[in-house]
This record gives sequence, C-alpha cells and structure tokens, in this order.
Amino acid sequence: MTIYAYDSIDLVRPKWGGEDRKNKWEEYEDQFEELLKLYQVDLLSFEQIAEKAGVNWWTIKTLFKAKGVKLISHKERSKIKRAKDYPLLYDLHYNQGLTLNQIYAKYKYSPPYIRQVLREGHVLA
Repeated sequence: MTIYAYDSIDLVRPKWGGEDRKNKWEEYEDQFEELLKLYQVDLLSFEQIAEKAGVNWWTIKTLFKAKGVKLISHKERSKIKRAKDYPLLYDLHYNQGLTLNQIYAKYKYSPPYIRQVLREGHVLA
C-alpha cells in the first residue's frame, strides 16, 4: 500500500466567467426600448415577446426586473386589452349595427369576448 503525504497543494481555482462575464439579459440591453414597447404598448406576454425576439422568455423577464419595469399580471393585461378594444367594439356593434357574429367574421373577436368588453366598458363609461 502506498501512502502519499502532501505538504501543501496549490490548486488552480476555476474561474466562473471573470470580469468580462455578462448575464444573458445584458446581451439584450440595446433592444430594451423595443422589447418594452412590445410589453407595455402591444401588451404581449413574455412568451410572445421571446418568440418574436428569438430569446428565452425568462431572459426577457429578468431584463425587465433588472431595469425596474413594473410587471403586469395576466389579469391586469387582459383588463387593459379589453379597455383598449372597447371603443372599436362599441362603434362596430352600436353605431355601425354589426352583429357579434359579423364582428367575429371580420375582426376575429369572439362573441363571448365582445360581450365581456361591452359589459366592462359600460361600467367604466
């Protein structure tokens, strides 16, 4: 049996990135304004933005968190979308006299969605 005794071992510590290491989200900082517009104005989800940008959705979410963007829940996003759609749907249904099925055929808003938008819109108006 052989026994080895070492006085001291000088191990080389692995470097995990070093000073030039960047987080994944930092690679997309130059596109931040465009991504933010998709999120806040177009009201796209992280998944939809990621699909357009060709990035993982969690990278987009991490970028927004790092930049201090207030994240919008699915429920909030849906309410905002319905509020945005209200003037158009109100005009189509009440002013132009289109039925819900005609609106669906032409604009692809489902009848239950239209009813919900009009119901919420009358409460807001």
